[in-house]
Amino acid sequence: MSERIKRRKLNPDSESSPNPTPEPSSNHDPETLPNIEHIPEKILLQIIAHLPGLDTLWNLLTASPRSLRLFNAQALIIIENIFSSPNSILPPKIQEIIRAVILTRAGALPFKSRDELRYQFIHHKVPMRTIKDKTCISFGPDRLIAADIPVSILRSVVATAHHISALTHACLSFYLGQVYNPSIFAPQHAQTPLPLYKIRGSNPPENDKTPAWHQVFVGTPYTVVNAGPPSWVEEMRATRAMWLIQLVGDVRSFVFFNFSTSGWSYDDINSTFPTWADSFLHDGSMINTGEEIRSAIEYLEKLGLQTKSQPFYKLPKLPADAKPVNPVTPLPDPCEATWGGIGIWFNYGHKTIKFPPTREARKLAKSPQLSSASLRGQTRASLESEAPAIIQLRHFREGRYGLPITEARFERYRPFGLAFWDKRRLQLLGLLGEGQQSERDLDFYCFAWESLLDTEWVKHIMRVLRQGVALENETEGGASIESDEEEDSNDEE
Repeated sequence: MSERIKRRKLNPDSESSPNPTPEPSSNHDPETLPNIEHIPEKILLQIIAHLPGLDTLWNLLTASPRSLRLFNAQALIIIENIFSSPNSILPPKIQEIIRAVILTRAGALPFKSRDELRYQFIHHKVPMRTIKDKTCISFGPDRLIAADIPVSILRSVVATAHHISALTHACLSFYLGQVYNPSIFAPQHAQTPLPLYKIRGSNPPENDKTPAWHQVFVGTPYTVVNAGPPSWVEEMRATRAMWLIQLVGDVRSFVFFNFSTSGWSYDDINSTFPTWADSFLHDGSMINTGEEIRSAIEYLEKLGLQTKSQPFYKLPKLPADAKPVNPVTPLPDPCEATWGGIGIWFNYGHKTIKFPPTREARKLAKSPQLSSASLRGQTRASLESEAPAIIQLRHFREGRYGLPITEARFERYRPFGLAFWDKRRLQLLGLLGEGQQSERDLDFYCFAWESLLDTEWVKHIMRVLRQGVALENETEGGASIESDEEEDSNDEE
């Protein structure tokens, strides 16, 4: 064994490199440290193109002068690359709303009239129960390229996206504070007897002479369980509402200051302005998806909505306790698989891919099973459906004659932000059951929803219903109004 090997074994640390690398010091030249300002342009462009949203892009533009210069040179390409990226958190329909805002700000108002804006665009961007006009106006990437949009307009919309993101989080935080405050949100679950609301009216079922308005159930407070921060679906419902409000505001401003060239008529203006709700018309039903927009408007009104602005509309300033920079909400499962008859469709948000069915998939073909994310209402497809609270309240209103809840409008539940929440949160709030609900389940949760209504209002509705029956009985020679009122007072005691 050589002397060198012996020395290495006896003292392995004795030999060091002849030119050891000096330790970095705090006074090291900052120019040699990794810096986004020194990344090659092609790589920097790829980094920007894979950002999750325009709000994140704004954060980068305000922090990196080089990124801002690159954006000014290729603004439209960068925006469309972010939209089409697999990392994009904005679904295609919200992207179309943003493009409509861009066109309006650039002076190329894409709607010839109020009806085009309302029926051919807005009603196709939210999952309404019925759509009056089947003709849909859409704005793909090519529309902006053809319009030759100035960079200043694109930059202003990116700034708006950052503001809308912060407002969305502030709005959801406000409504979460409402439902997790027991002094404001206190649902009850019926104990004994369990509710069983049959369809009763003037002709109750045989051997059952107790009309619905005479039934009294005892409830106990339900302990609300916190479902955590907003899911992607909840955030996108609020974001969609904010962008639609922004769009209507921009259209308002443009028409006000460019009436002679807008193409809009006086009737369009008079029937649309200044009432915000008129721009988001109901779809003909008492309860519809427009409630998510109204919930957002109700929050923004607390901050101070403007009536008009120039050169384009601006949403209210953030509340004092809002965060100017918010975390990016994770996307739903990027591989939400559904059975497509002859294969499996994998929904990646920006595209779908079909694969041949596996042996296990063939077995499930006859009875496909929903994923856990689907059961929680937290998939991309969930955003294309009406909010579960809207569906649930419609179930209660339709086919349950003679109950106070059949007289309730969604506005009574708007202070709790229910139009935003997914199925999982509604379940933990005690307002929705799991899985496929039976009629008995609907009766049980109908009581929970009714418990959120104003007590005096519920008593009033019950009294009106009972008096109506008393009048009917009196006409037929039955009980009098007085006897029915006396029974009502006994029930209240």
